[in-house]
Amino acid sequence: MPDEAVRALRDQGVPVAVAPYFRAATASDAVQLGAFAVQRKYPSLPGALSRWPRLGTDGGAELCVRPDGAVQAVFLADTVPDAGRRHTRVLRT
Repeated sequence: MPDEAVRALRDQGVPVAVAPYFRAATASDAVQLGAFAVQRKYPSLPGALSRWPRLGTDGGAELCVRPDGAVQAVFLADTVPDAGRRHTRVLRT
């Protein structure tokens, strides 16, 4: 992760929750996305994607920091909940 992104996260922090849009990772969640996926019994993730730091969730996707410092949503499941319905997703990032 770029030093600038590390400084921004350290200095500004991440809110615990911005309902209903975001909930921060908990202390028991793995930091790296791949380890988090294993914790939650999702399929393993390919290569560098598995090492992305996870900030939290928006209730459907995991919000992670890419190697370039940008935040990106990653779907760990092919099916994502949406307002009580389930929608199929085939795109994982």
